[in-house]
Amino acid sequence: MAMQLTPNFTIFFQAAIFIAVWLGMRAFVFAPVQQALAERRRRTVEAHENAEAMIAAAQADRLHYEDSMRQRRHELAQEAERARQAAAAESDTQIGAARAQNAEKLASHRAEVAAQVEQARQALSAEAESIAAEMLQRVTGAR
Repeated sequence: MAMQLTPNFTIFFQAAIFIAVWLGMRAFVFAPVQQALAERRRRTVEAHENAEAMIAAAQADRLHYEDSMRQRRHELAQEAERARQAAAAESDTQIGAARAQNAEKLASHRAEVAAQVEQARQALSAEAESIAAEMLQRVTGAR
């Protein structure tokens, strides 16, 4: 025996319930979920744009900092070079003064030594004459 189904009007009632449920789900579930997803997407895009702007600002700040540091290092190097040159000039001045003082002392000592040598020569010359005369007297036997 074959079962035979006869259509009745309940199909229209089921279609009406389906459409009512679908419209209710659309109004109360699908639309709010779509709105939440759209808001989430908007905030994500906005956060991404803000992050990119912050990265660009950070890079600009880093470049500015590096430029400032480079400029400050250059200034410090110039200042150190000027200080080194000033110290070298001061050292040269002190060395020159010390050399001049040493030259004066050396000239003074040389003059003293020359005077002592001259005195010694005169003393030796006088003594040599007396020794020579004494030796002559001894050799000649004259007293």
